[in-house]
Amino acid sequence: MANDERDCRGRFKINEKLTPIQLEMITELLKNGGNKTEACRTLGVPRATVYTWIDNEIWQEEYRRACERVYKMSLSKYITKLDKMLDSKDSRTVMKAIENGLKLNGYLSTNIDVSQNTTENITIRIVSDDNEEE
Repeated sequence: MANDERDCRGRFKINEKLTPIQLEMITELLKNGGNKTEACRTLGVPRATVYTWIDNEIWQEEYRRACERVYKMSLSKYITKLDKMLDSKDSRTVMKAIENGLKLNGYLSTNIDVSQNTTENITIRIVSDDNEEE
């Protein structure tokens, strides 16, 4: 993990590639939803070390690429399920699917609260992230 090479001024050189444990950390963070404490415990890496890695531009770029790969792999599956939700007989399920689709495409940043009363009328309210009605 340590880099003992030095530059012409005697400073330690920055690694151009990530080490295997750094790549494992990225994988672990993606698997557990980004929980650094859990990932550190699983891999036996001190938290301070992980925060040093996170500050490294090379690590950030690799993490971003890994996130994009996961996103692209799951996007097709997500769209298929979203499409099935749109065909649902339950209007609340359809509205939730529409909400998710709008958020996915960047057209909606708040939540939609959908409730249904006994007369089959549907009430739709757009609420802020603080759960306050707008």
